This record gives sequence, structure tokens and C-alpha cells, in this order.
Amino acid sequence: MWWKKYTAVMKTSFKETLAYRFDALTASLFSVMRIWLAWLLWKAIYGEKEIIAGYTFPMMLTYYLLITFLSRLARSEGIVWETAEEVRSGTFNKYIVRPVSHFGYALARSAGKGSFSLLTDSLAFLLWILIFRNSFVPPVGWPEGLQAAGFAALGLFTTLQIHYLTALISFKTVDIAGPWFFIKNFMDFLTGAFIPLVLLPGVLQKAVSLTPFYYILYYPASLYLGQETEKTGTALAVILFWNGVFWGLRRLQYRRMLRFYEGVGV
Repeated sequence: MWWKKYTAVMKTSFKETLAYRFDALTASLFSVMRIWLAWLLWKAIYGEKEIIAGYTFPMMLTYYLLITFLSRLARSEGIVWETAEEVRSGTFNKYIVRPVSHFGYALARSAGKGSFSLLTDSLAFLLWILIFRNSFVPPVGWPEGLQAAGFAALGLFTTLQIHYLTALISFKTVDIAGPWFFIKNFMDFLTGAFIPLVLLPGVLQKAVSLTPFYYILYYPASLYLGQETEKTGTALAVILFWNGVFWGLRRLQYRRMLRFYEGVGV
């Protein structure tokens, strides 16, 4: 069966991550620093105010708890560095001569790492809730919580596709670091990792809602908190449309970039 080879890759990736379980767990636990800094910043911003842009202070802190958790689960950025190294060393040849899809391999690798991250980050998430229990807000309703989880899963796959498209740049450049850090910071801003997108000017917020970035982190967190500004049907249509675009663009760009590959280092 074709899927067995990718299942094997996922299991291997999980075991590799398990070998560094202490490092992974430590990283998950220390990500609480980001939430603590958000607590300090927004505590000062709120001051005597009770609500900012529809968010109470507990809602704002919960937003950062959710964003940090979802960001930790998106472990597909390793695709960028691994692909760049394989192209540079010439070991990318193995995907060309073997009956295996490089994207399928990257997806399986990310799923393996993400599975382990789900375990460690869930433990960390429970710890964060315990630490900030006085400011944690439960989902506005279980239907909204389930919808948020569904959009979060779609967001993870969208992120994977964007990371893969970024990785393909390595066929044209020796150093992927510059393009990667630009794209990463660009995504962090437009996905709401820095600030809730509701704080952006109305016109800009509307423009971002037409892109896939809006639905990767911000929208699932907004659904959870009952602060979504787009109907779920519209949101689903937009993110599926962009995933279709990325799917086609990825396949086209992969075939195009292979023409530039010379197997350097072999």
C-alpha cells in the first residue's frame, strides 16, 4: 500500500523527536515566558480599561495562550531547513530516483513531529492554564470550540503548504535564511501571532480576511472566544480556496524548480 511508506516516515520522525524528549518538553514549558510577557504588556495597556476592541483582559490573555499553543504545534518549518540542506549537499536526489513524493515525505515528517508536540505542548498548555487560571476563559460554547479545533487543523495544513513553497526557494538560492525570516515575520504578523488582528484598521483587517493567513491562528482563537468577524461558511470557503491554490502552485513550482537542480555534492 502506497500510504505505508509515509506511515513509516511518520513513525521514524516521532521516534527521532522522542530521542530529544527532554529538550522538547523543556522548550514547551519555557514558552510560558511569551505568555508572561504578554501578561505584563497587556496589563499595562489595559490599566483601568475593562474592554479593548471587544476583548477583556482575561480574553486577551487567553488569546495569547491559544496562539502560543497553536504556534508550537506548527512544526513544519523544519521542511525549509532540511530541504535547503538536501539541495545544497545533493542528497535531494533520493526523492527523484525513488517512488516517493517529497511533499508526502515532508507531510509525514511534520505529522510525526507534530504528534509528539501535541503531547508535550498539551501538558504545557495545562500548566499555563494552572498558572494563569484567574485569567483563563473557557470556550464560549462547545460547538465553537469544536469549530475552532477544525479550523486550527486546517491552519496547520495551510502553514505546511506555505513552508513547503518557501523550501522550494532553496533550488534558486544558496542561503534560504533571508527569504525564510522575511516570510516567517510576515506570517507572524498577518496570522495574529503578534497582536489580535481586530486591532488593525478596518480596511486592513478586511483585506487580511481575504488571505489564508487570517484563518491560520487568529480565526480559530476568535471562534473559541466568540469574537469571530467572519461567518464560518465564508471562512471555510476562503481557506479551502487558498489551499487549492497552494496545492496547484506547489506542484507546478516543484516541477519547475527541478529543472534548476544539478545534484551538487553527489
